[in-house]
Amino acid sequence: MEPRDLIALSPVGAAEPSLAIAACRAGAWGVLDLEFAPDVAKPQAAVDRLARFAGSDFGVQLPVDSAELFGLFAQFKPARVILAGAAETETLATRVHKLKAAGIDVLREAVNVAEAKEAVEAGCSGVILKGHEAGGRVGADTSFVLLQKWRQYADKHSITVPFWVRGGIGANTAAACVAGGARGVVLDSQVLLTRETPLRDGARKRIAGLDGSETLVLGSRLGEGYRVNETPSLRAELQQILGAGALQAS
Repeated sequence: MEPRDLIALSPVGAAEPSLAIAACRAGAWGVLDLEFAPDVAKPQAAVDRLARFAGSDFGVQLPVDSAELFGLFAQFKPARVILAGAAETETLATRVHKLKAAGIDVLREAVNVAEAKEAVEAGCSGVILKGHEAGGRVGADTSFVLLQKWRQYADKHSITVPFWVRGGIGANTAAACVAGGARGVVLDSQVLLTRETPLRDGARKRIAGLDGSETLVLGSRLGEGYRVNETPSLRAELQQILGAGALQAS
């Protein structure tokens, strides 16, 4: 796999472009993740810095329904945008049309085959298959199961749009994804301990000690599952709200 087939996301919620800049300079697709950005002012400064130091081949990940964040492109034009989050079909199609008209490559993050199919129909030039192991919004299928389901559907309908895989990615699983037909993979938590990460020492130490069992998926029964880091305070609050024994890690 070539560096250009890797998508490296900056830490979620931080609006800090250091990792994306480093990824771009290494020949990969560095992407500033603004899916859960707190406001517009901080993302504006982050995109400014990214455009100055990453060259012209940087990317930005945005929630489909965030009208404010799309205003950032009035001044800066990323090479590509990844559209994340749930969205109405009409909203997605409108976003894709406007971005492509501006000469921006559009990828869509999909947590199931239906969303991937909708992305292709909307005109996206690529799809990111996000498996159950990933952080944030997830579906029911693991990365490998989702990959196989999508390949089966794509082959049946002669769809050749390139796709990437996000969730549970390591050295061996990345090779397996490519062998399964993926263009490449997405790195997020895998690069949080690199030199360029904005995380403080305390957070680095906690991450270094994780074994993969410290996460929890919330909201699946309501139709939208989100994988989050399970802290003692979070579990205590949720058990108080939902009742003891109502939580199960997955």
